[in-house]
Amino acid sequence: MPDRIVPTVFLLAAFVAFAMHGCAKSRQDEDARQLLARVRTEFLHAWSNYERYAWGQDALRPLSKTGH
Repeated sequence: MPDRIVPTVFLLAAFVAFAMHGCAKSRQDEDARQLLARVRTEFLHAWSNYERYAWGQDALRPLSKTGH
């Protein structure tokens, strides 16, 4: 009986470690997706305002909403 406990405990520990690693990666992937969505939203906001107020200019003056 004791001969079977060591491999069983080792197998259980390996399974738990593998499962936890998978959960951590999944959480990191979700964080990366959320960050990507925020970056995309901010970029589109900046780009659309540049198109609207400063198209053809080098930069946008944010207070006057004119290009320079």
